[in-house]
Amino acid sequence: MLHIRPKQYSALQAAQKERFVERMIEFLNSNFDDERNVPESVRGERIHKHTRSAATYGLTTEQQVAGYIVLIKTCGESFDQEPKSRKILTNPGLDGDEKIERLFHAGSGNPTP
Repeated sequence: MLHIRPKQYSALQAAQKERFVERMIEFLNSNFDDERNVPESVRGERIHKHTRSAATYGLTTEQQVAGYIVLIKTCGESFDQEPKSRKILTNPGLDGDEKIERLFHAGSGNPTP
């Protein structure tokens, strides 16, 4: 039986997080022209910061965090402080996927299902 020590598991998690950051940088570069002028190290730090912020709202999967970062890019750095967004993000009855879906609906002006 394969046994992964905690230190090995931590190293694997760190590598996975860095791959996500790299993919997110690539996505942002492809979809937001202003990102190309920002040094990669700064972009990486911002993604780490937004990932930590997303986690405080229960957004932990790569898809949820990516959605949160896209919302920051399209709605502004403090979108999570807006009353409508805050109500969704802090709702304990919603899981992470439901929160992101409702935030996108709220941002588009469409009624939330």
